[in-house]
Formats: sequence, structure tokens, C-alpha cells
Amino acid sequence: MKKLIIVASGQSVLDHKLGENIDQFDIVVRFNGYQHGIGKYDEYAGKKTDIMFCNNTQKSLSHLMNFPDIYHENIKFILKRCGKKGKNNKKIKDIILNHYKKDNIIQYSRIIRGAKRKDTTINIPGCIKNPTLGLMAIFYALGNYGNTHKIYIYGYDRIVKKIKDRKYMKHYYEDTKNSNHKHAVRRETDTIRKLISHDFITKII
Repeated sequence: MKKLIIVASGQSVLDHKLGENIDQFDIVVRFNGYQHGIGKYDEYAGKKTDIMFCNNTQKSLSHLMNFPDIYHENIKFILKRCGKKGKNNKKIKDIILNHYKKDNIIQYSRIIRGAKRKDTTINIPGCIKNPTLGLMAIFYALGNYGNTHKIYIYGYDRIVKKIKDRKYMKHYYEDTKNSNHKHAVRRETDTIRKLISHDFITKII
């Protein structure tokens, strides 16, 4: 069976030099911002990217503008609408379309919110109104590659380091801490742990 890995942005990525191993996966999923670590943290995080999850924000827009040449032509971009009207959505699309195929732009809203394997079904709880890209990437992978690929996750610090407060640890490629109170992080962590315990996904390290 082929292998897919979702490389998150937690500091735990820098605990192990797995870059070469990561780049050997059939499909590598990443998140906007990781571009700042390319060249500096390749031996830890690798640099191959096949699927890119992007928040529809000015910051994500700058990531795409500043690093337009690091992606291959068949990369898929998953775009999340930001705000009621998704004002930045068109700008991001225009930038992507200057380099990549229109069919490779996927709207975040098309991602499933549940996964089934044999007699077990695991859904994103209804109380999670604003799921993180990390959680949606897992369900996207399960929905689109779960039958053909074994799915691994890496760099999810709340799973690795068992963080209990509401603040996120800083991203491995940034010096400042990243905190966000808009997400139901504890419920998300419980959902991911449930997926691991029922063998939907596998945690590396």
C-alpha cells in the first residue's frame, strides 16, 4: 500500500531528522507557512509537497507570492474561505492560476467531516464549528486516499507533547508563539486520538 504523510508545523518536528524519510512518501501534505523552513529545516521536515492547505488570509497570500517556484505543477491547493465573503479568495486563486492548473484548486468546504472503516465511524463533532487545517487535512486524506494509502501524521504537538492549555506551541519555523482561541482544540485532540486508537491514521514517533 502507498503511504501519505501529513506534516504539521509543531516544534516536535525538530526533535528528529526525518526529512529524507518524509520526502520518500508517495504523498506529502503540508500547511501554509512551512515555506519559511525550506533550506533551513530540510533535514528535519523535508521539502516535498504534493498537497498544500492554505488559510485564505493575507499571510497565506504572502506565502504563495514569496515562494512561487518551490511547488511542482501538479500540486493541489486546498483553500479555506476566510470571513463571510472570503475577500482574499480571488487574489489567492489568481496567484495560483498563474503557475498551476485550475483543477488543482479545491475548496475547503468540499472536505468530508466523517470517516468509516469496517464497523467504526468517526466524525468531527458538531460542536467543532471552526476546525483547524490540521484536523481537516486528516479527514481530507481519509476521504480521498484512505482506501489506497496508509495515512501518517507528524508534528501534531498536542498529540506528541500532550499540551493541555488552549495555547498552541510555536511553529517550528517561527520564533514567536502562535495562540488561537477560535478553535475547539481539546475536542480536536480527542478526535485525532480516537482516529489513532482505531487505526484510521498512524502517528510517527
